Amino acid sequence: MERTRMRRTFPVAGSSPVFREGPARRPGRSVGRRSAHALRIERAPEFARQRRISIVSLDTTILRWLSLHRTPALTTVARVAMDAGMSNTVIAAAGVVGLVVVAAKRWWWQGITIAASVVAAQSAARALKHMIRRERPPMDVSVVHVGAFSMPSTVAAMTAAVAVTAYSVLPWPAEHRRWVGGVIAALLVCIGIAMVYLGAHWPTDVLAGWGLGAAVAGIVMMVARVASRRVRKSAAPASGILGTSDVATRVHSTGRLPGNRPPGP
Repeated sequence: MERTRMRRTFPVAGSSPVFREGPARRPGRSVGRRSAHALRIERAPEFARQRRISIVSLDTTILRWLSLHRTPALTTVARVAMDAGMSNTVIAAAGVVGLVVVAAKRWWWQGITIAASVVAAQSAARALKHMIRRERPPMDVSVVHVGAFSMPSTVAAMTAAVAVTAYSVLPWPAEHRRWVGGVIAALLVCIGIAMVYLGAHWPTDVLAGWGLGAAVAGIVMMVARVASRRVRKSAAPASGILGTSDVATRVHSTGRLPGNRPPGP
């Protein structure tokens, strides 16, 4: 039997409605689309949970494989490298050396950009750690036991920021630029592998730190370029007033004003 429903019609404008029976409206495609959309929304948390489980299982597999293939020599080298990288004395010494190089070469903007990228990457990594709150690897697969949360790796973020910024802003010779980039990338990878090898971080912690450090370095370099352009524009009128124009340049190079003849013999 066909289903019916009451339809409301208005025979004359302004009159009271009249209710009549008519065929019921069949569900269209919109109902099916809404149902499919609701089903996808319901399955979204389950899909995210499955992806998270797969990432954790991959991290655990890599870390357990490394724990089974550790050697005393590699462990000693990795521990020394990690202790040196986390030592305040080593960090301070590196800062002093960098400051001396910047002052000797007069790379003021480059030095400020590198320092700002390191500080910004460190701050961003620490803030994200407290938001994500991921635990460190378990003790049965770790050689070192570090406190605080794990993701992203602060050391990976800082080293990536230094690597990207130093490679981009320092005036490396064109013939050496390729192998300089290779050396920087190799050092970056060795530091990340050492942290995973010792069980201080999950592999994805290091990957997240590298991505964060590179992103922060890009933002800092962009801000530094904009600031440098503004400083140059603001300094241009003052330099013109002070006489650093073509006339001043010719005076500096020839020792006399344009149009003046040199004194006779």
